[in-house]
Amino acid sequence: MTQKISQILLDCHDLLQDDKAEEAYDKLEKAVGIFRKDQDWKAMAEAMMLSVEALRLQDKRKEAKEYAKTMLKDMREAGNAYGEGMSQLAMAEFYVKNMGSHGREVAAKSAEEAISILRAAKDERMLARALLARSKVHLAEIDKNYGKTQFRENEALASVEECEEALAIYKQLGDRRGKAKAYRDIAHARVFGDLVEDWLEPAKAAMAIHRDLQDEKQEAYDLYMMAYWYHMKEDWQEVLSYARQSMALFKDIKHRKPIIAACLQWIYRAHMEMKEPEEATQVLKDNLAWFAEHEDTAGQAVCHDLLVDLYLAEDDPEQALTAAEKALELVRSLGDKRWESNILKGVANVHLKKETPEGKDKAVNAMQQCLKVFQKVRDMKGEGHLYHQLASLFMSKEKYKEALQAAQKERTCFKRSKQEDLEGVALMTIYQVHVCRRKPGQAIKAVNEAVKIFQKIEDKPREASALVMSASAYIMDDKKDKALEVCKQALKVSREIGDREGEDYALAMIQRIEKPEGGPDQQQATVTEEAGMASVDDQASKPAAALAMPTLDPQMVMDKVTEVAQLTTAGDEMDLDSPLMDLGMDSLSSVAFRNSLMQEFQGLNLPASLMFDFPNIRLISDEILDISTKKPVRLK
Repeated sequence: MTQKISQILLDCHDLLQDDKAEEAYDKLEKAVGIFRKDQDWKAMAEAMMLSVEALRLQDKRKEAKEYAKTMLKDMREAGNAYGEGMSQLAMAEFYVKNMGSHGREVAAKSAEEAISILRAAKDERMLARALLARSKVHLAEIDKNYGKTQFRENEALASVEECEEALAIYKQLGDRRGKAKAYRDIAHARVFGDLVEDWLEPAKAAMAIHRDLQDEKQEAYDLYMMAYWYHMKEDWQEVLSYARQSMALFKDIKHRKPIIAACLQWIYRAHMEMKEPEEATQVLKDNLAWFAEHEDTAGQAVCHDLLVDLYLAEDDPEQALTAAEKALELVRSLGDKRWESNILKGVANVHLKKETPEGKDKAVNAMQQCLKVFQKVRDMKGEGHLYHQLASLFMSKEKYKEALQAAQKERTCFKRSKQEDLEGVALMTIYQVHVCRRKPGQAIKAVNEAVKIFQKIEDKPREASALVMSASAYIMDDKKDKALEVCKQALKVSREIGDREGEDYALAMIQRIEKPEGGPDQQQATVTEEAGMASVDDQASKPAAALAMPTLDPQMVMDKVTEVAQLTTAGDEMDLDSPLMDLGMDSLSSVAFRNSLMQEFQGLNLPASLMFDFPNIRLISDEILDISTKKPVRLK
């Protein structure tokens, strides 16, 4: 590769580092044409790989994915082995940043093929890059099975091993930037895997290299990662210190402002964890002024949304509402419809926090405005999720006619968007409404349709859950034997898939049916709550002990948390074990996500630190279930 070609690629790489992705992409497209004409396939492959990254940085993920796939196809058809390796590396790096179960599989396979091809081609620099991409897949696997200590350690060690091989290559090449990247990844693997090996030494080694190179941007990012790693160690004083340093440096170099808002989130979180709400309030107000001075509308919106969280934590719904409305005004000026819908949901949550009839009415109004946004952007899936929330809200207001209409529209949205699993969930919503309306026949029809869908798509956990839930309607219809039959069927399904929580839930329901406590009125109240929606009169007739009994179904909780996460991020695929921050959740939407969960579960109070303490859907669901064993919590 000539010095001129190397300089072209280096210039484009520098543009990407300076957040000038659009300019870099234009130059790379011209370079690809030149390299193709000169038949310099190696340079062309590297330029095309950088083009994928340029598209991703412009948030053109669909175009980036298609570009990478086309690149791979063209290289294979041309018999260009090296180009195929570079294409696989481009695929690995794209999917490793867009994790999910499918993303992990593609990233792992592509990285392994890239490593094999590049090792054979003896391209040490690109081999090291592929090793670092593969190491990140190991970390995703850790997050999927974090509770399995031995598995976590093994995956972390495998990640470190690949990082250390990359580090050795960079040392041999004299690539100091590569060394810093490898050191940073080693530190991350050791922290995330909770390994006994020192993580601070490689972390500081990376920072020292960037300082020596006078690369302030990377130094600021190192400081940001230090805050993240200390958060995993729950050392909030260190989190506060490094987040402040990171923010100050990012501000000094006038770096893109989203990362500054991320630093602000850590600072806010540290103050709240150390029980310093006054300091948290002041830092938000100070940065609100800074974002206003720099004409950063998005940053101001983030500040107002964090203020919503703070005021709700302080039990000040009026202040929270003022902040939410200001955030809404700012987001609307940006024209970001999806963000607007998240803010509207936040407004609805603030109104619900008031727990007054007027508050619920205003929450409905906010949700209906949110519906119009989804319809405008033709997001049928988001529309379906919102109809589900409306159905739940109408049920809490005992407006069952409106609840049924919302639930039926929910089903229509998911059916038209061919989301069979969510159509099944919608049918369970319809079932709940019919139970509340004392219409067991219609409830049974709805739940049986749901069971058929779950059987068709082989969703065993939801099938078992729906079967157990159906028992309530059968008891209401004076069909005790049928209720026992479906519970035993659910028990069998849960045992087949090794679902201990599902098994316990089915056994608990069987015991309640065979040995009911109290008179007919109390039994009927228990049945209704098992369906998820007890009426006010039913609750009043129950003794305190019965109210305290945990009645949440693990699968229904998991489904609800997944649904709220999908609606918050507007994402299609929600891997239960991947960090929600990796799936599109940000500092703004994480607040709306927490508030939406507290809206969906009556009696549930979640900490402001939810997204950090319980980073994925499975851990959040387990925490909700754990809370429900200590105090009454139920789906609204």
